[in-house]
Formats: sequence, structure tokens, C-alpha cells
Amino acid sequence: MSLTYRIKKFWEKTYETEGSDMQQSQCLENWRVAYLKVMRYHLSTSKNDVFLDIGVGLTGYSCIDTSRSGALSVGVDISFEAMKSAKRTAKIALSQKSNLIDFCCCTATNLPFRREVFTKVALIQVLQYIPDDQKAIAEVGRVTRTRGKIIGLVPNTLVRMLPFLAPLQRRSDRLSGFLRRYKAEELITEFAKNNCNCVCSTIHIFLR
Repeated sequence: MSLTYRIKKFWEKTYETEGSDMQQSQCLENWRVAYLKVMRYHLSTSKNDVFLDIGVGLTGYSCIDTSRSGALSVGVDISFEAMKSAKRTAKIALSQKSNLIDFCCCTATNLPFRREVFTKVALIQVLQYIPDDQKAIAEVGRVTRTRGKIIGLVPNTLVRMLPFLAPLQRRSDRLSGFLRRYKAEELITEFAKNNCNCVCSTIHIFLR
């Protein structure tokens, strides 16, 4: 059984557990609202943009928010059930603008798009779950236009935490399925190697 398959099953189980509560709620959780504020500030999407969110999740909230500005939006995720749910949510939330949005089930390392399609790309807390994150970054570089912008939100490296917190965080990482953590400057450099302008690498700490 491959690591990618195990990760897919992990997220399908997570979405199945959380799905009913998220569909019943009409409000986004505070952390999702915070992510949207960061995206709006750094990406500033408009009707001239083509937006991609990799690892968009069950609600498709980032793509829905972007399409409200008139931009074309595409969300991708490893879970087929999540994509069906996101599409249903988008039709309700966007009504007549639902033609501006679509969702696709695929992996971040094999995006089914031609070169230089997207002007803005988001990877919100997703790179740490991908077995081959370098290949995913290369794929992002392939599908992003030369002057496109990318926002990457990732967990901070443990070496920049208070020492007594590190053991707790390692346990949390195992429970959360994290494969790695990042230094912001190193991640921005990796994107730059693939001709990507990573405008923000926001760092978070998760204790579970």
C-alpha cells in the first residue's frame, strides 16, 4: 500500500467524520476566515485571474470566495467525495456565478492542466502532507503563468520553537499526518527555482 494511498484514505476518513457538521454550518470557522484574509491581501484576485487551490478540501471555501470577485476558480483535492461536496456547496453559495468555478480530483504531483494556465495559486496547509513535495512544487511551477503569484501556508520548523514544546509538537504532527515542516525562506527559494513567485509563506503551530 503506497503512502499516497494511505494519505488519501486518511483524508477521506477525516472528511467523512467532519462532513455533516460542516455542511450544516452556515459560518466558516475562525481559522478558515483567517486564511481567506491572508489570501485576499496577498493575491488580490480579480475577474482577470484564473485561480487554483491545491488541497481545497470539503467546502471549497477559498474558490467560492475567489469566484465572487469574478475570477475563474478551480479547486483540486485527493478526495473524490470532497470534490463532490465542494461542488454542491459552490452551486448553493454562488448561484448564477457557479459557472465560474469547478473542482477536480487529482494529486498535487500530477495536475491535469496544461502549462501556464493559472495566474494565482494557493496551497493552504497541504505541502506537509505530500510525500514528494518537490514534485508538487515543480507541478505548481508548470501550471502557473510567468508573472503569477503563489501563496503557501505551511507549519513552522521545530527548530524555531521553544525547546520544551518540540516533543509535544512531534506527537501532534504524527496525529495530524504531517510528513515534514518548513523554514519560510527555504520554501520560497524552492518555489523560485521553479520560476514561481511565492508571495507569502505563513507559518503556523498546531498542537493537537
